[in-house]
Amino acid sequence: MKRSRLQRAAALAAVILLLLMFAATLAVGLFGGPGSTDLLKALIFSDFVIPTAMYGYMLILRHRREKEKEEKEENKDKEKEENQTPREK
Repeated sequence: MKRSRLQRAAALAAVILLLLMFAATLAVGLFGGPGSTDLLKALIFSDFVIPTAMYGYMLILRHRREKEKEEKEENKDKEKEENQTPREK
């Protein structure tokens, strides 16, 4: 499957965002003061939720693309059957 430059740029941006989030979580966990526990909890939560949401979104898109492709193929087959002459059937 061919990917456009926009898709590659978006994927690279997502990877960089995730790496920065993990680095922020590590930094707050190691160097954060006693008042940073709420921030650490929020970062840990986001470290799980954001990648999971991104994965779910990708699964939904993949499913929709496959379904659209199947519908197009079915429509082409129906058009071929309708356009055939009685001798060809």
